[in-house]
Amino acid sequence: KGVPLSQAWDWTPCGCVETNLEGRLKSYTDIGEISMGGVVDMVMTNGRSRKTGEQISIQTGDPRDFKTFDDFMAAIKKQISYFVHTMATMNSYLDYLSENYRPVPALSLTYPNCMVTGKDYANGGAEFNVGNGINIIGQADIINSVADVKYLVYDEKKLTMDELCKALDANFEGYEDIQKMCMDAPKYGNDDPKADFCAGEIYNYLVDEIEQYDSPFGKLTAGMLPVSGNVPIGQSVGALPSGRYAWTPLADGIGATGGTDVNGATALLKSISHLPHARFTQGTQMNLKIDPKLLEGEQGLRNMMVMLKTQCSLDIYHTQYNIIDPEVLVDAQVHPEDHKDLLVRVAGYTAFFVELGKDIQNDIIQRTEIKKWA
Repeated sequence: KGVPLSQAWDWTPCGCVETNLEGRLKSYTDIGEISMGGVVDMVMTNGRSRKTGEQISIQTGDPRDFKTFDDFMAAIKKQISYFVHTMATMNSYLDYLSENYRPVPALSLTYPNCMVTGKDYANGGAEFNVGNGINIIGQADIINSVADVKYLVYDEKKLTMDELCKALDANFEGYEDIQKMCMDAPKYGNDDPKADFCAGEIYNYLVDEIEQYDSPFGKLTAGMLPVSGNVPIGQSVGALPSGRYAWTPLADGIGATGGTDVNGATALLKSISHLPHARFTQGTQMNLKIDPKLLEGEQGLRNMMVMLKTQCSLDIYHTQYNIIDPEVLVDAQVHPEDHKDLLVRVAGYTAFFVELGKDIQNDIIQRTEIKKWA
């Protein structure tokens, strides 16, 4: 990005989970989101919205005609490319509007280089300028869906693509046996290569696509920090091969879909280490809910320290924790007056639990509670 290493070491956390150089770097973290669950949805519907029937994305072919897993993966990549192109086009308009109609003089006063040059932050007055960020949502949804299609349709041949498409079209109603097969297939978050194999390929391809687009301030950048956007964005995504019902929240952060990671904290960390964290320069967001009993006594704290060191050795950029009994969260929904001081980590920020919307509360409650280290 053109930043000397001596200055890059002097970075600061910014916003929720973003990286920055205090008073030296210009970059808007999130100019829009790409729903990876939506990518899969568009492949399975050939670009049509399940809600309206409208053609809202490119046609990548009827999935029933995909003879091999490579055909299916090629369609996934085509949809990713289209989503990225759409975001890059939108960014060009936003850059133009920002440069010409949205100066930020107060912010510019905090940037020494803006003061020296007399150039506003919005016009590239910072010492270093980086392309804006595109935020990626629904990591586990695409990884699990791609893995399930490979495992169930192409490898084990437990399903035909036609059977899977019919089940998704019906939101699994009347196809509960197929949904169970999808849910029982290998899942991201368990250190299982049958599920994790595609994470690196998909997300390196995604960043390659994003970085091919230039802007007046540099190549566009990527981040995986959904905050709580997985909840509303899921409302526009149909049923997925992962076994997820239509219109429900997408997976939280870069972690596993709630309830599907069953092999403990270290297995979860090993799965998410397959993502190319260093390439997501706007940051990545990992939420963990840990059973308070795991931290009891000196050994519990030592285990926590070991897990944090493991995270660093695996080049995982970010984790944050809720160490709260789930029963307390449930009771707080029923009796909010008794829990006005209950603080939780939502997604890069802390909030009073009882002040959150019901959908966000439910999303926090359904996150897998880690009950064992390994």
